[in-house]
Amino acid sequence: MIVKMIGTGAILATRFSASALIDDKILIDVPNGAMKQIRRLGNKPENIDVVLLTHFHGDHYFDMPFLLFEQGLIRKREAPLHVVAPRGESYKIKDLFLRGYEEETYEKLAQNTMLNIIEIDRDEEIELEGYKIKAVKVEHTDSLKTLGYIIRKDGKSFGYTGDARLCDGIIAILNKTEKTVMDVSFIQKHDMHVGLEEAEELGAKYKEKCEIIATHMCDDVRSQEVKYIKIADDGDVFEV
Repeated sequence: MIVKMIGTGAILATRFSASALIDDKILIDVPNGAMKQIRRLGNKPENIDVVLLTHFHGDHYFDMPFLLFEQGLIRKREAPLHVVAPRGESYKIKDLFLRGYEEETYEKLAQNTMLNIIEIDRDEEIELEGYKIKAVKVEHTDSLKTLGYIIRKDGKSFGYTGDARLCDGIIAILNKTEKTVMDVSFIQKHDMHVGLEEAEELGAKYKEKCEIIATHMCDDVRSQEVKYIKIADDGDVFEV
């Protein structure tokens, strides 16, 4: 699997909001500005076949309307656009669209993209486009369902934590993957996000098993000298 970091920033950061593209076809999260950033990096939004949404905070799904426009305004897909989301939360995709555009436009784009919304819960595994995708419950806020994902193909495994404080779900992802992109928003420990100190401790523990790649960072995290983890930047590409 080839992973490109579309964005690696937190909300208050100079980098684009956190998102990753796998093999030019699986997009993890669709944050504000993602479609234009994908184009800037030389990829085509129309090539995306699967979207994995970790949770419904705005900096993780606010470009969903524009993904539908990219794929369904002047063309029709010949196969479904699959959008995977936490169970019970996917109605927010349409709700967001209707705050800016008409319902008939949504229905047209949903039809032209053959939009297939799949709700998933913790420990559920599905197979899409030749990839096995497992949802892992992680802890972000007490009121919002949040998932990390493990993606497998051809004997390789890749993890993405989404936004989360240090929790059992993150450990489960690290134990099952060769490389994991992890939320490292702040230098210090935080009740909604992993801190850099925690990430480095995990990096030391898992250095022989799983490489940890930091994303969703405030700028002060990026400026630190780090050990045992990798600081990702927008546009970085790596292979799993």
